[in-house]
This record gives sequence, C-alpha cells and structure tokens, in this order.
Amino acid sequence: MLTGYPLTDTFHAILALGLGMARIFPCLLLTPIFSFSVIKGLLRTAIAVALALFIAPGIKEQIDVLEPTMMALAGLVLKELMIGTLLGLLLALPFWLYESVGALFDNQRGALMGGQINPQLGPDVTPLGKLMQQVLILLLVTGLGLSTITQVIWDSYHLWSATQWIPFPAEAGFHVWLTLLGKIFSDMVLYAGPPVA
Repeated sequence: MLTGYPLTDTFHAILALGLGMARIFPCLLLTPIFSFSVIKGLLRTAIAVALALFIAPGIKEQIDVLEPTMMALAGLVLKELMIGTLLGLLLALPFWLYESVGALFDNQRGALMGGQINPQLGPDVTPLGKLMQQVLILLLVTGLGLSTITQVIWDSYHLWSATQWIPFPAEAGFHVWLTLLGKIFSDMVLYAGPPVA
C-alpha cells in the first residue's frame, strides 16, 4: 500500500484506530449501559476513540505485516461494523430483557392504555420498563458489570482479529444467536410470570 514512505507508520496508526473504532462504536451505540442515547456528538466520538486506542497498537502491527489494499481495508471495515453490531446486540439483550419484563407489567396494569387509544402519544416507552433497565444499569456500574462488558469487547478481538476474514471457531454461529434470542424471550415470560399471575 504505502511502503517506504516517511508517513507510513502514521498512516497505518490512523487506519488501525479507524478499524478499531469500527467494531467498538456500534457496540457502544447499541448497549444501554454506555448511555449513547443521552451522550451526543463529539463526546460520543471521544469515548469511542479512547476505547479504540487500547486496541489500535495490536491492529497496527497486523496492518504492517499484511499491507492490505484499500479495497481490502474497506471490506475489513464493513466486517468490523457487522461484528460490532452483533456484539452490541448480544450485550444489549439483558437490558432489553428487563425492559420487556417492565413493559409486560405495565401492560398488565393498564399503564399503556393511553397508547392503545391514542397512537400519537409517542414511542412505546413504559415507565416500569425504563425503571427496571436503569436499575440494572445502576447495579452493573456499581458492581463489576461495566468492566465485564468492556472485557467482552476486548476478548472479541482474541476470538476474531480485526484483520482476519474468517473467525477462529467458525461453527454454527447463527444457530447460537437464534438459541440465545429464544432463551431471552422465554426468560422474559418466566420472570414476568409470577407478578402477572
């Protein structure tokens, strides 16, 4: 790509930072614990850049060895965006589970009746669902949950490196995803069952 030029190392470092942000940014955007629905603009990007700085040196070494073309880099960025989206969906599932349990409670007690009569009331945000999600976020932030969630993001780079096209395990990934999604829905009904009955 740019071998032998004086700014090759700087260019590879910028590419590595961008490739690292491609996985981290959608993951942070989808996971409610990072509050990216509240944090906007430059601060949101600064958080993603700060987290990508941890991964960028390792990605830079891989880029130095591989010397990928611009088309290959564009494909790697798209791959990283998809991985970040899937990882963000997986990390957001517990939060959506508790929000759904609260929505079931609110539906049973009639708190959503106004939205059924007048559909122009806005999004389907339930008071108890939002409260349960915020309580879960509070418990995770005060406990060890935030470090565990960020560790999952870092461990994803060990399982599937940023410059590899095919992951290391590569077995039945879609089936695992559907099984996990089905378990989330059955857990939602299970946790909401006793108070509703």
